[in-house]
Amino acid sequence: MIAEMSKKISDVVEQLKYITLNERKRMLYEDRIKKRRDAWAREEFVRREGIQLGREEVRKEGFKLGREEGIQLGREEGRQLGREEGRQLGREEGRQLVKKLIMMHLEHKSPEEIAEACQIPLEKVLEILSYVDN
Repeated sequence: MIAEMSKKISDVVEQLKYITLNERKRMLYEDRIKKRRDAWAREEFVRREGIQLGREEVRKEGFKLGREEGIQLGREEGRQLGREEGRQLGREEGRQLVKKLIMMHLEHKSPEEIAEACQIPLEKVLEILSYVDN
C-alpha cells in the first residue's frame, strides 16, 4: 500500500513539474518520457515474445516426451497382453491335446500312433499316459 501511494505521489510530482516547465524544456521532457515509454514497450514486447517462444518450445518438447513415453507404455502393455493371450492359447491347446491323447488311448491306439497323430514326442505321450493309468 505504501509503495502504491509512493508511486502515485511520484506521478503527481512528475505532472506538476511538467506543467511548470517552459515550452522548450517541456518538449525535451516529453521527448525523454516518450523514449522511456518506447524502451519499456520494446522490452515488454521482447519479454512477451520470449515467453511465447519458450512456451512453444516447452510444449513441443513435452509433446515429444509424452509421445515417446506413450509409445513405450503401449509397447509394454502390448507385450504383457500378448504374453497373457499366448499363455491362455497355450493352455487351451494343451487341454485339447491331452483330451485328444486320452480319447485315442481309450480307443486302444498305441503310444506310437498317439505320438504321431498329436505330433509330440513318444516320451511325452508315455509320461502323460502314466498319469492316466494310475
